Amino acid sequence: MGDYAGYVIAAYAVTFGGIAALIAWTVLDRVGARRALGRAERAASRAGDAAAGNARDAA
Repeated sequence: MGDYAGYVIAAYAVTFGGIAALIAWTVLDRVGARRALGRAERAASRAGDAAAGNARDAA
């Protein structure tokens, strides 16, 4: 590689760093989405339980 070895190594480092960042972003986004879905399901379950309790109290 000679005189350009530093540039080639830097280009590889930037490329692999970018790929690693995209993979990390995807994994973290998926984890966040699963947590949000879990929170939404728990909230819906609580809302359903509360509605069932209100219907039972009214009867």
